[in-house]
Amino acid sequence: MKIMTTRFGEIEVDDARIIEMRGCGILGFEHLRRFVMIMHSEKTPLVWFQSLDNAAVAFVLANPFLIKPDYQPEIGNHEVNMLEIVNPEDVLLM
Repeated sequence: MKIMTTRFGEIEVDDARIIEMRGCGILGFEHLRRFVMIMHSEKTPLVWFQSLDNAAVAFVLANPFLIKPDYQPEIGNHEVNMLEIVNPEDVLLM
């Protein structure tokens, strides 16, 4: 799929890389459901979370373990059930 973005111009996105938000989505952006992660530079731990539903919307993400290696978030049963997490290995925390 090819999409036009305001930051990166036209980019090609493999369907397998599309992330669909479940549940409530991102606060204030609940209407945006489809995103793709774009690494802008290999020199930084930051990545872009580009909306496929609105070309003007992209968020900056970071792997918290690169910033704080001893980070130990608590994810409650409600969130695990809502996200349908079966294997913790299948989760990417950003």
